[in-house]
Amino acid sequence: RGKAIGVFIVHRLLRIYPSYWIALSTAALAFYLVGRPVAGLGPAPILLLPTAVASDAFAVPYWTLVFEMVFYVLAAFAFGLRLSDRTLTILSVAWIVAVNLFGKNPADAMEYSFPGAAILLSSAVQVFPMGLICGIHFEKLRRIGRWPFAVGAALAFLASTGFAELSIPKLCLLGVSASC
Repeated sequence: RGKAIGVFIVHRLLRIYPSYWIALSTAALAFYLVGRPVAGLGPAPILLLPTAVASDAFAVPYWTLVFEMVFYVLAAFAFGLRLSDRTLTILSVAWIVAVNLFGKNPADAMEYSFPGAAILLSSAVQVFPMGLICGIHFEKLRRIGRWPFAVGAALAFLASTGFAELSIPKLCLLGVSASC
């Protein structure tokens, strides 16, 4: 957050897009060489814009990076507003709570990976506000030690595998507690 917003954006764009475009070009060439049609490569996948339409040829690199790019846009906006650490923490926790209370529980992997306009309420985005919270409070978290985090991770794993029918309330509790 100490850098100018323009520097933050340029670094993110240069970190993601060139290697992503090389991967897309390589995949398209490989598909062409083996005789598989290359379909669905429109502006959304090329520019990493959220979409609800999957392209099987390019789904794997696209679906993960689109969530990351949406987060970077939001982070740049928030950093541009010069919000305090406390405000960013509160907004991050509120985002996690909103995802778990109002986000749709995806019916299948495709719906999870390609939420379209509902990307901000997708359960896949929770790692970003949690990561932001960890980054903001890194020094405090570092002093706690590793055992509480190992126990928390074990409890989260047990809860996620043992209580699938309670996914939204469970994720809400886990997300908020992981953020604190």
